[in-house]
Amino acid sequence: MATLIGNPNLKRLPATSRENNIERSVWDMIEYAPPDDEGGQILIGSGDHVPAGGLYAYVYAFGKDEVLKKDYVIDGLEVSIFRKHGGKLYVPNIDPRGTWGTGGYYVKDADGWIERRTIPNAIHCWDMAFLPDAIYASAIVSRSESRIFRSLDDGLTWDTILKSPRLERYREMVVSGDDGDLFVLGTRADKTPCIHKRHWAEWSSIDIDDRFPTGYLFPHCGLTAFKDGIVYMSHPKSKWESEPNNLHYLKDFDEGAVPIGVFEGVKSIFVQDEVLYVMAGTKYDGICECGVFASRDLVEWEGLGIFDVPCKPLSFAALDGQFYCGIADQSKHSGEIYRLDGITIPEEPDAEPEPDEPTAERIAVTLAWDLLAAPTQPKQVKPGDVWIDTSADNTLKVGK
Repeated sequence: MATLIGNPNLKRLPATSRENNIERSVWDMIEYAPPDDEGGQILIGSGDHVPAGGLYAYVYAFGKDEVLKKDYVIDGLEVSIFRKHGGKLYVPNIDPRGTWGTGGYYVKDADGWIERRTIPNAIHCWDMAFLPDAIYASAIVSRSESRIFRSLDDGLTWDTILKSPRLERYREMVVSGDDGDLFVLGTRADKTPCIHKRHWAEWSSIDIDDRFPTGYLFPHCGLTAFKDGIVYMSHPKSKWESEPNNLHYLKDFDEGAVPIGVFEGVKSIFVQDEVLYVMAGTKYDGICECGVFASRDLVEWEGLGIFDVPCKPLSFAALDGQFYCGIADQSKHSGEIYRLDGITIPEEPDAEPEPDEPTAERIAVTLAWDLLAAPTQPKQVKPGDVWIDTSADNTLKVGK
């Protein structure tokens, strides 16, 4: 079950047009508490970088009291992704108002919000990634060119470390692995999705079109660092459609991306305390049936619970162990925030064995498991099914 706690943008953007509905969409949610702050909040990102009903993107937040409040107004059109680093929250600024001579991002810490308008010609700053001594940013600088920027002085000045060929796009990015490799998700000029990796000062790239059947990459794909590699989602051309088996893990470019689990329509992922949480589901009879799953190694999965909402959620987060989700849709329900009743992060066991590395071979074994006791082609796992953990005999079965 899920309980509606509110729709923060509804008054500003009433459900009177498709454009308003899209602009209310919750693209990302994140739990954030500044250092030494025990309260914590979930922040909500929305907007539409294709100008519609609004001129600014509002960031709303709520705490344990579940009261939705305006936290800040971004001088740009969309908040599609949040990133945390060093006790601070970062928000890339997509399509800032005013001059496009410089673009940038916003930072929230214990003292509040500040704007950094320092990235040269950054019309759309899509994402940011971090090392202890460096900040990276991906940005569109013209209709035909994208760049990866790097700052070594906490965002005061930037230099270009990768310039795209004509019409290529760089989108989400994250640092992962002991060597601090930078992974960048993007598209080539013909829309073929690809991933670039910067290892030390050397760049390499692979196409991943076999994992994106439509040849389309839509941010955000949830690019997340996990187990010295990256986890990401692929999407069909419409961000409101569902696609089975759309969660992938990539560490070694030679091995390529490996599909993870047998989920139906993964909508959002995040990592907390070295656990990957997955929200997946799709519509049945006008209701979106979803489930929340967790894994420490991408091989063994635990079903945490199921819930129904009127439309598809594209983001979720947890505050003090309680999960919440946000709706992104073209309908009147877009922008709604729900508490996922009874779905919480399990308590940490007293002693947990260290999971093995998620090698392609181990994940392949998982995919070969008879999840639904189907002798040939496995049926998709539906969130309405009940998970029965019989992992001792390398089987996960599902029953009504």
